[in-house]
Amino acid sequence: MDGNGEKEYIVLLGKRYPIRVCQPKPSINETDMKFLAQKAQEVKVNVSNDEGTGDNEDKENDTHTFESNSKDPHVDDKQADQTEAPQQSCQIENEDNAGMVVDHEETENTDQENRGKLPSYQNSQEENAATEPCTSHSSQQSTDTTQPEVALPNETSPQTSQDLQPPPYDPNLREGEIQVGEEMMDRILESAVSNVSVSHELDILAYSRTEWKGNTYKAKLMCEGYKELTKQLDCSLLRRIRGDNYCALRSVAFHLLTQADSLELFRSQSQDPVEYVKNSVERMIKELDCVLLLQQWNFANRIPLSAGEDKVKVAEHCVCRLAEQLYKFRNLPSLAERQQSAVEFFNAENGAEVYVFEALKLMMLETAIRMYKMHILEEEVPTYVWLLFARDSSEDPQKLLLNHLNAAGDSGGLEQIEMFLLGHSLEVTIRVARPLNVHQEDFVTFYPDHVDFWDKIDLIAEDDRHYNIATT
Repeated sequence: MDGNGEKEYIVLLGKRYPIRVCQPKPSINETDMKFLAQKAQEVKVNVSNDEGTGDNEDKENDTHTFESNSKDPHVDDKQADQTEAPQQSCQIENEDNAGMVVDHEETENTDQENRGKLPSYQNSQEENAATEPCTSHSSQQSTDTTQPEVALPNETSPQTSQDLQPPPYDPNLREGEIQVGEEMMDRILESAVSNVSVSHELDILAYSRTEWKGNTYKAKLMCEGYKELTKQLDCSLLRRIRGDNYCALRSVAFHLLTQADSLELFRSQSQDPVEYVKNSVERMIKELDCVLLLQQWNFANRIPLSAGEDKVKVAEHCVCRLAEQLYKFRNLPSLAERQQSAVEFFNAENGAEVYVFEALKLMMLETAIRMYKMHILEEEVPTYVWLLFARDSSEDPQKLLLNHLNAAGDSGGLEQIEMFLLGHSLEVTIRVARPLNVHQEDFVTFYPDHVDFWDKIDLIAEDDRHYNIATT
C-alpha cells in the first residue's frame, strides 16, 4: 500500500498480483516496491527459461509466495514513535491462486547484499509472523498503525486496594486490650443508663473502649490514659459513681467503708477511728468554740429540718451515722461482703448516704478551723492551706462554710483545693488519675501531697468534678 492508501500490485508474466501482508505490518513503501520489482524481474527471467523446456504449464499451476524479513527504513509519521517495527511477511497470490513460490533461501544472498537498505529481523520474529493470520491489505490499514494494548495493573481493583490501603482505625482492636464480652458489655450499658449511686464492678479497659470508642483525638487519648492508669494505680476494675454534686464525697465514702478493716484513718490520733469520728462535733464545740458556725450549716438542703430544730443536734446525728457504718463494715468478714453491703447502702434511695456525706463535710470544717488558727499564728502548715485561705470566697472558715461546704452536694461539688482538705481531714491520701492528662505531669494527683506514708485510696476523674472508683 502506498502513502495514499491505494492498493499495490505486482505484475508478473502479464498478470497483476495483489500484495497481502500478515497483521500487524507497516505499509509497503517505495523502497520495498523497488526491491520486490527487482525480485519479480528475476522470477520473470527464470520463468522464460523454464518455458523453453516445456515446463511452463506446470509452473503456471504453482503458487508463488515471497517471504522477506525486512524492516522499513522510512517509517510513516504515524509510526514514528514506535521503537520496533513488526515483522513483514508478504505473500503474493494471483486471483486464481496460480503463481510461483519464491523461497526465502533463494533470496538469502540478495538479502545479505541489500542488508544496508533492508535490515533483516531476528529468526524468532519470523516464527511469530508465520503463526499470525493474514488479512487483506485494506484491513491492515486500519490496524497496522495501532499499538497493541498492554494490560496494566488495575490500581483500583478490590484486591490491589485491599492489599495496599491500611485498614480503617478500629478502637475495638487496640493492642494489649481485652475483648469485651457480652456480659461485661451489658453491665457497662446498664451502668450508663441506670440512676444508681454506685454501679457494679466494670473492667477498666472494657469500659474505656465502650465509652470512648470514637475516632477522635480525645477518645484515643482517654483509652490510652485508662490503659496507663491500670499500671500506675495497679488496678483493673472501676465502679461508676452517680455524677451529682456529692460525687467526690460518695467515691471517698465508698472506699472508707469497703476498706474499713485495713484503712488506717486519723494516724495522728490515739483514739479509735470510730470514736474519733463520733466525737468530732463535740470537739468543735468544746475546743474550737464553733457553735455559731454549726448553726449556719444547711446540710446541702438535703436533710429535712423542722422549724426550730437544733442544727447542732442534726450535725451530731450525722457523725454518729458515719461512726456506726465504719464500725459495721469493719466487722464484716470479707471484702466481697463489704462491697456488696456498701453498694446496697448507697443505692438504697432512703437518704441514709446523705448523713455520711454531711459528716465528712463536718470533719473538713473541723480541720479547716485548726489549720486556719495555725496559719494566723504563722505556724507551719501544708501548702494547700495557703491557697485555700487565699481565695476571696474562703479567706476564713466562716466564708469557707457559707460559700463552699454548704454548696457541696447542693449547688456544687468539691473543688480540687477542697479535695486536699478532705484527704487531710481523714489523714489518707486520695490518689486521682485523670486519663485525659496521660501525657502531663498531673496525670496522677495526690490529695494532699505533703505526706507520703498515709494509706491511699484511688479515684478516676474524667473531668474536674466527676469521680469514679478504681479497685483491684
